[in-house]
Amino acid sequence: MSWGVSEAIALLFKVRSAHLQLFMSEAMAFRKALDLIRNLQIGKCIIETDCAMLYNCLVSGSTGSCDWRCQVVIEDVLVALKSLSNVVVSLISRSMNESANWLAVNSSKRLCPVDWVERPPTSLARVLKRDLAQALGVPGVFFCRKGIG
Repeated sequence: MSWGVSEAIALLFKVRSAHLQLFMSEAMAFRKALDLIRNLQIGKCIIETDCAMLYNCLVSGSTGSCDWRCQVVIEDVLVALKSLSNVVVSLISRSMNESANWLAVNSSKRLCPVDWVERPPTSLARVLKRDLAQALGVPGVFFCRKGIG
């Protein structure tokens, strides 16, 4: 019986660790996006995330609900957001984040071409076209892109 309990505890820690890594990646990517917005002097900007925990931390302005190991990164993001009044944070459903997912998956496999912005591969072009159709509310598309928050 104790073997089953210790195995379950080990599995719980693995799952929690994986969740923490995903949350930290989201937070670090958000911080990098804010750095780029500041450095490139981009005007009005909407940053979309499908990470509800990150969104809640940013909207509440508090790091209390996130793991202590992520608090410094979240605090950096909160400070940057206060200095960039032209940035809006929006929570979207995961199904609305297909282009970012395509880029993440293909980049990690080193399958993303260098010129993907100017000449997106056919598979990415399809995702972008569907995303645009949803954003514009084109008939025949089942749902329109809307921010949750």
